[in-house]
Amino acid sequence: MNRYLGVDSLRTIAQVRAREPEWFALADDVGAYAGDLMHDLHVPRGDKRLLLAALLYRRVTGAFEALMVLAERGMYTEGLATRRAMLQALFVLGAICNQPTLVEDYIKNDEHRRRDIFKNIKKLNPKLRAALAPELTPEVVDQSVAELECSTKCVTHLGPGRYAQAAKLNDLYLTDYAFLSEAAHHVAKDLERNIALDADGDVDGFYWGPEPDRPSTLLFPATDHMLMAAHTVATMFNLDRAPLLEQLRQRVENMFKRLVSGCVDPRKSGGDESGGT
Repeated sequence: MNRYLGVDSLRTIAQVRAREPEWFALADDVGAYAGDLMHDLHVPRGDKRLLLAALLYRRVTGAFEALMVLAERGMYTEGLATRRAMLQALFVLGAICNQPTLVEDYIKNDEHRRRDIFKNIKKLNPKLRAALAPELTPEVVDQSVAELECSTKCVTHLGPGRYAQAAKLNDLYLTDYAFLSEAAHHVAKDLERNIALDADGDVDGFYWGPEPDRPSTLLFPATDHMLMAAHTVATMFNLDRAPLLEQLRQRVENMFKRLVSGCVDPRKSGGDESGGT
């Protein structure tokens, strides 16, 4: 069987979790805390800011849960892309916490996306467009593009960098987010990590199966960012979760100090090598 996790997936998962069981235990506790907090988010009717905050927090928490699944399967590269999505939601959450007026700008910016979708529809083969969405006649598409061009004329497009600045997380955007984008966009440099070399330094195949990176290289930043999101949403909803949140933060900090003081190499030997090209 040539599945990513091999013949016995549960055994493989157990082996990956055994690399750093304390980090998985911490991530499980943070995930439980984050999930409990979500059930306390009661949005007053008509409050768009808190509704958006709750939805963004749900995305951050969902990404965190997905990342734990990827980490225990040794899917480091896929975990990087998921962490990027987690950061994007965190940027917007922090931005609307610090600058409430950005809520309307965030909603209006969706018109940029809709405009571009209709522009792409115009480029489709007419037969394909008629098959996919017969109600979108050329006249309807042209009218939609014209209306959206008009409505977006005075609306500045806001990207992740702008939200990161408003969230006071610009350093994360310039460093962590930029690095994570390499995995998300499959840039050439990032693809090199999956290449297997022979003794002469020539390409000998590629790696398939759980990657050798320590789980903490995914779980440490993810738990830190999850707690940042939890603190932000608890503040916005006026929820007192400080004692337990501080305990979890302290555990993350202490474990990171142990990681650094031990001079731990973030990569371990291991992983399967495929003879593919």
